[in-house]
Amino acid sequence: MKLKRYPLPKKYRFRNNQSSGLYLENRGDRIHCGIDLYAPENTPVFAVDDGIIKSTSEFSSPYHIPYWNTTYEIILETKLSYFFRFAELSEVFVKEDDKVSAGDQIGLVGQVLNPKKINEHHPEYIKQLAGKNTLSMLHFEVYDRYPKKSKYYLGGNWFAKKKPPGLCDPTEFLM
Repeated sequence: MKLKRYPLPKKYRFRNNQSSGLYLENRGDRIHCGIDLYAPENTPVFAVDDGIIKSTSEFSSPYHIPYWNTTYEIILETKLSYFFRFAELSEVFVKEDDKVSAGDQIGLVGQVLNPKKINEHHPEYIKQLAGKNTLSMLHFEVYDRYPKKSKYYLGGNWFAKKKPPGLCDPTEFLM
């Protein structure tokens, strides 16, 4: 399914050859639930289709993981009954129950990782991201049902053997 609007400006399109931030990427004790679209902090984030904002909330916090900054998420339900999670945002410009159209700016890309707090004891993929200076991104997930809160989900990662219920491959929507 092709989106009505790409979630970021055109120059920040997903590339099949990126080495991290991929759908179902194995991170040892977890899998990555979406796709990371790398873009500078404060890059505009756009609604990908017409729909209703189902929720906005905090996504990451240094209270959960010490090397995280506080970022936010938006869940958008579209008329096609898909739910899109836009996460790792520095700012959110919508609220629950807002109606949006494809192309409306809904937030800004944030920087989830705090490089000053990353050290040799942290996961290898985190150290690699910090070393490549790929710290700001839009974390983008797609579901065929509302993504319920779960003790297995934290910061775009799933700490269980099977993927989360309803999780879809966002690559199909971005290409």
